[in-house]
Amino acid sequence: MLYLGIKFLTVRTIQAIAPVESRIQERLHPHSAFMTGLVRVMGNPGVFLFWIVLAAAFHARDWVQPNLAGTASCVAGVGLGTGTWFCGLSYGVSRGHGKFTEKTLLRMEHISGICLLALATLQGIHIVWQMTHHKL
Repeated sequence: MLYLGIKFLTVRTIQAIAPVESRIQERLHPHSAFMTGLVRVMGNPGVFLFWIVLAAAFHARDWVQPNLAGTASCVAGVGLGTGTWFCGLSYGVSRGHGKFTEKTLLRMEHISGICLLALATLQGIHIVWQMTHHKL
């Protein structure tokens, strides 16, 4: 998270497609705007990293029972949340198509970097607190 946060903060221009996303897009050849957006979101390492941190937080707080019912309900909740987020984001992008300037997009990327750094700091503080609390 620290790497992505710093990378997002230090960017000076908006690149159309990141290298990982472009390789995935070349292999899958999406033909609709929805599929192009889906490929770009799924190829984003920040999305994958977010779910790893979220799963670790759920496990650390014992919010998910270690059985089939608990795991299935967690996966269903993640699927529903991801689908809702993606559909809402798709709707927002379709409403604002062509209205965002490069400066606005760059500002949004910098804000994302700040959020990632804040999340990484909070997660680090939580890990250190857990280690001192349990004297690991």
